[in-house]
Amino acid sequence: KRLRRREKIRSLELFAGAGGSLQGYHNAAFHTVMAVEKDRDSVRTLRANNKDLKVYDGCIRTFSQDFAKMALALGRIDHIHFSSPCQDFSMANRKVANSAEENEPRERADLSLLLVDLIRKTACDTAVFENVVGIW
Repeated sequence: KRLRRREKIRSLELFAGAGGSLQGYHNAAFHTVMAVEKDRDSVRTLRANNKDLKVYDGCIRTFSQDFAKMALALGRIDHIHFSSPCQDFSMANRKVANSAEENEPRERADLSLLLVDLIRKTACDTAVFENVVGIW
């Protein structure tokens, strides 16, 4: 019996940035079905360096809400790489007590929870969550 060549692992790259992790996954024979990024400069870099890559240019919250509309076109997703912003949790960014900034809302604090939502929606086999100590 002949063994079939292993299919590429189909991944979804969230908070893709300029594509550093995406390139690492590509080098490991993953196929990225879509990258999600909000930062305009990063989106331009992703598109310039990955001509065939589908890039969702916008907010991860909107992507998560609209995922059902895209699911069929994206096909099977085996793996999610998720690297949400860490500024609200990083020990390097602790605010001084009683400062004016102390009472400002942490706009990005709940973004990491979207990983759980997208794991459920995609039914992927694996996920990598890249972030800082103290986030959960």
